[in-house]
Amino acid sequence: TSETTELSSLPWQTAYQNLTNAFDEDDGGFGGGPKFPQPSNLSFLLRFHVNRIGTETQKKNVLRMVTQTLEQMQDGGIHDPLAGGFHRYAVDQEWRVPHFEKMLYDQALLTIVYLETYQITKNQTFLKTAKRTLDYVLNYLTSPDGGFYSAEDAESLPHKEATTKEEGAFYIWTADEIKKILESKNYEIFAQAYGIEDNGNVSFRNDPRGELKNQNVLYRKASDNQLVQTFERDESEIKTSLAKSLETLHNARQQRPHPHLDNKIIAEWNGLMISAFAKAYQITQNSQYLDTAIKAADFLKTKMTDPKNGRLIRIYLDGPGDTEAFCADYANVINGLLDLYEASFQIEWLQWAAELQAIQEKLFYDLEQNTYFSTAKGQGDIIVRMRNGYDGATPSENAISVLNLLRLASLTGKTEFANQATEIILSFQDTLESHPQSMSQLLLATDFLLYKPKQIILASTKEDPALLPFLQEIHQRFIPRKVLILADDAEGQKYLSQDNPFIAEIQPIDNKPTAFVCEDFTCKLPTNDLKIFKGQL
Repeated sequence: TSETTELSSLPWQTAYQNLTNAFDEDDGGFGGGPKFPQPSNLSFLLRFHVNRIGTETQKKNVLRMVTQTLEQMQDGGIHDPLAGGFHRYAVDQEWRVPHFEKMLYDQALLTIVYLETYQITKNQTFLKTAKRTLDYVLNYLTSPDGGFYSAEDAESLPHKEATTKEEGAFYIWTADEIKKILESKNYEIFAQAYGIEDNGNVSFRNDPRGELKNQNVLYRKASDNQLVQTFERDESEIKTSLAKSLETLHNARQQRPHPHLDNKIIAEWNGLMISAFAKAYQITQNSQYLDTAIKAADFLKTKMTDPKNGRLIRIYLDGPGDTEAFCADYANVINGLLDLYEASFQIEWLQWAAELQAIQEKLFYDLEQNTYFSTAKGQGDIIVRMRNGYDGATPSENAISVLNLLRLASLTGKTEFANQATEIILSFQDTLESHPQSMSQLLLATDFLLYKPKQIILASTKEDPALLPFLQEIHQRFIPRKVLILADDAEGQKYLSQDNPFIAEIQPIDNKPTAFVCEDFTCKLPTNDLKIFKGQL
């Protein structure tokens, strides 16, 4: 549209410049301590790396910034090497000493960034960190019914007889404790690898109140290669020794009093986590990830949706709460359902996403300003209804909604969704141009709008094993502007054809899974030849 031409790539260049200026060349991340992971900025940089805006030098630079940050974080004390998962933030510049709280939304957003960076770099350690983070969520933050709990506290009792909780007590160690638990030959390697010091490894600068005096925070100080040289052992011996030590310490830590579990189930954060498990399934084909995402979506549908009006409930705690969901809940649940449809090809998730989108329009959309309010009219005791385009700890609901609308337009062929998305972006344009790095998620949405998404339509039944190589071909690549559609000659295809007769026509060739790679439903020649499909991607 003519309006789209008003959108330019200028904010992308400004955001790139601002993030480059703030980048910590020594330790990764942005700014000094306290240092937060900022996954929205990392997601933006990954898309800058693959889109048509930056120069080759800039593209290399952004990938270096992301990989360095992810490496330093996974090696830092902000990452838990025993159970997986990330703490909320680091108090220092080196990611060494965390604030020990673990939040569900961080696990979701960081998993996705690690997975996407793995798709680009094929670096196995990023995939491993993503899987370990999902393991942590499965083991500690998943309710028996399938919903995801909110957080684990930073404080806990230092031992069973104690009466006062202390920051990080569950996670920290004296050197003597570790010596008693590990065999001496393994201790030497472990101490070198994880920076263990007899008098503790936390400096006064990072612990002015002395809460961590004589204690060690586990962080990866020496690489396997360095340990091979220091101890003159084979790499396989080093790996085996460290794996055994980590398992032994994890088992010992399990005997300690655990931090308090915040077992509220929040719709918004569950939407984020469904996305993470759905994307992890696409990349790994680990069916547990897909089952987990489906079970969580089922939980939201059966336990956190008002059966009378189909509206979402924001919080579940031993039963659904009284608070109606905010716009952020709708946006992130819809996003999770779109990802779940593309991972499972179960049409019910796309149908439910479209139903929730209609409810979101009714409750939150401001026709005068063309943006979403954060809260519904008359919701609770809220005096002023805010419109938010800035990313905070989680991406802004307006930005996520724009992406949802653009994806729905590409999935269903309903152009009104795309027109509305354009209106929302234009209403934030002034702020987008002046403070783009604070609106990383909205920048991703402009990318989706400026450069048409790739529609990949697969004509096949879900069950056909010959479909898998086509899916693997798609998911081993990082293609941020894509929507995935299954023309299954069944309920799914029928639903998708309602507003888009083009989908009704699509059939496999010679009864084999057939791929149609399209933009705006204008397609390249259909193919069931994997080599040709590779070239089209």
